[in-house]
Amino acid sequence: MIRQRALITVLTAAMLVTGCDACTRSSTPTPEPTEGFAIYLTDPEIRPENLVMQSHLGLAEQPLITEADLVQYDWAKHELTFTVSGYEKLHAIKLPTSGVSFVVCVSKSPVYAGAFWPAYSSQSWDGIIIDPILMTLDRPVARIELGYPGSSFYQGSDPRGDERIKAALEKAGKLK
Repeated sequence: MIRQRALITVLTAAMLVTGCDACTRSSTPTPEPTEGFAIYLTDPEIRPENLVMQSHLGLAEQPLITEADLVQYDWAKHELTFTVSGYEKLHAIKLPTSGVSFVVCVSKSPVYAGAFWPAYSSQSWDGIIIDPILMTLDRPVARIELGYPGSSFYQGSDPRGDERIKAALEKAGKLK
């Protein structure tokens, strides 16, 4: 477990120092937008349990969720309230019991990785999770949590309070 934690720390530091070319790739030349907060899916072949071993996360070309998909972000609870389109994007994910990997980025730079993890999974996971299954259209709110099925399964430091995320959400007027 200690080796795994050390590897996570080294890979995260390397990602943050070098950036992620998949976050900046584009198939057509466009002016560089200031994207702010966004959640990207990783390459479908990268399972959540393998995030620790990846030196390159293979992010999707376009983010799954952007600031435009958020009504607000409750900083104290790390709860995201989604627009109808944001809700629909999350519910369109085919979600296996072993989760679907994602990376939270600010201005196209990776901040931390996690997984969309369904409440019906019988597998525990020591990582950051978002459970979109519990959301409803009447209450399109999801919490970014530590570990599944609870925080006692999480052994790392909490990356959710990163000041870059807070600044991006505040700038976008999404911070509560």
